[in-house]
Amino acid sequence: MKKYKFLIIFALLIIFTFLFSCSDDINDTNDTNDKNDINNIEKEVLTDMDINTNKYPIMYWFGPPIMDEKSIKEIAGAGFTRIPVEGKDKDDNIRIIKLCADVGIEAMVSDRRIYEAINNPETRESLLTQVVGDYKEYENVKAYYITDEPSYDDFEALGKVCAILKKHDPDREAYINLFPNYASAEQLQTGSYKKHIDFYVDIVKPTIISYDHYHFVGRDLDNKKSASENERERLIREAAWNTSQRAGFFDNIEIIREKSIETGIPFMVIILVVEHGPYRNLSEAEIRWEVFQSLAYGSSRISYFTYGTPGFDDNWQWANGMVDTDGSLMRHYYDVRRINKDLQIAGSYLNGKKSIKVYHIGEEADKSITYYSNGDIKNIIGIKTTGGLTLGVFDSGEIVLANKSYINVNKIDITLETMKRVSVMDKSTGEWYKLDKVSGVCTLTLMPGDGEIIKIP
Repeated sequence: MKKYKFLIIFALLIIFTFLFSCSDDINDTNDTNDKNDINNIEKEVLTDMDINTNKYPIMYWFGPPIMDEKSIKEIAGAGFTRIPVEGKDKDDNIRIIKLCADVGIEAMVSDRRIYEAINNPETRESLLTQVVGDYKEYENVKAYYITDEPSYDDFEALGKVCAILKKHDPDREAYINLFPNYASAEQLQTGSYKKHIDFYVDIVKPTIISYDHYHFVGRDLDNKKSASENERERLIREAAWNTSQRAGFFDNIEIIREKSIETGIPFMVIILVVEHGPYRNLSEAEIRWEVFQSLAYGSSRISYFTYGTPGFDDNWQWANGMVDTDGSLMRHYYDVRRINKDLQIAGSYLNGKKSIKVYHIGEEADKSITYYSNGDIKNIIGIKTTGGLTLGVFDSGEIVLANKSYINVNKIDITLETMKRVSVMDKSTGEWYKLDKVSGVCTLTLMPGDGEIIKIP
């Protein structure tokens, strides 16, 4: 009798454990915008695997309204591994840095003294030395935020700031983000976007090339001047609304990737999430499209714009970030959490591997891309698809396949040489499995906007 009681208890424990492990997957299917329901979903904190030394850096731009223990655990639960710390002063920064350290999140520090140092050559070194000294003991501080979208005239001062920080704190990054390729000539001040990137790298000597590109326009909103905007903000607004002559996502990343390969400097992409200005409210598949197209090109990091939803602005009219203005979680929080689960596994695997070629299947308006031809990739005789496809080839033999449709499923037939099979990495576990081969063909299906890593051993 005791034996049967033990077996019954053991069976109940197994059932309970199974139901508990499934709860997060059930929660992930909840895409409602009802805040009362969405805030009842249990948050998820990073596991030891997520915070290993080979983690793929996942960042955001513009955080939640309050940076406290609860909000930082929510950030960690969405899969972010490095965040901007923008406290009201040094002490507030340190408070946030410590909270980040508790959940394994790295910090990029924003400090007003850095802004002062850019414009004050006489006090520049003393200000930056103070900054380094104030944060030196916090191991999770990995970068200093310098500025966003500088013009050519800013490069000389920024180069000097970066050089001083490197001298006093060589292990931390001086972070600067650059314009996209649809910035105006007034913003760039270099005649062309490629020259802008060339000058930036030559003068500033960065350790990461970061840029933003917001691909998905189409929001029905008038281009209105904000009563409080300055000249710099006017130029940003005008460039954003210049959608009819906008250079493409792939033309932009081609220039950045080329410079990255030429110099050995890794690059990162800041992608769109929040609805604002001419940029529409995105589906999960559209956000996933931005992520996996960037990964196929070898992006060493991804950052999302934005996490928090900025307050009301009569020009941009912000809406639908990951977190609302009152701190409640919104649909995009769960969209991005699902994406980041896949990205952390796939990105960490590719971390340190070199992108050697990118091919496209399917017509594209962008002019600088390379189209795939049969025989371009070793061991592959031919590829047939039901839609557009990006193929990112890495030096270790892996290929990232990224569906160029964020609406339709893409069926891919890969014809292989004799005795070869396609292996696919399971993005949820990092484990590899082999596709069945029928008459020399392996078939893989990509969901809208999604991507997979394959290899042919």
